[in-house]
Amino acid sequence: HEEGREDLLHHIRLFSIVGEYLGYGLAILCDVLNPERIVIGSIFGRCQELLEESMWRVIREEALPYTCNDLQVLPAGTGEQLGDFASIVVAQYGLKEANA
Repeated sequence: HEEGREDLLHHIRLFSIVGEYLGYGLAILCDVLNPERIVIGSIFGRCQELLEESMWRVIREEALPYTCNDLQVLPAGTGEQLGDFASIVVAQYGLKEANA
């Protein structure tokens, strides 16, 4: 049981660290772009609950206050299909360039 508990604590800490780094990146975006909303795909959609606490803590600590007061950080509505859509767009672009 002790080994399983240690693994769980390790994984919780890992998600906390990932959330912190995400927060640092988003804080920079807030300071530069002052967005109302940031939409994130991939891991955020799957692990939002595990990332949010540390992400918001860092955003509040690092971003200029007026840039994050009303900020919304949302998972992409495409869910797990984001990579599929991205590859289709890249293929369309490649075809367009090849035919130009």
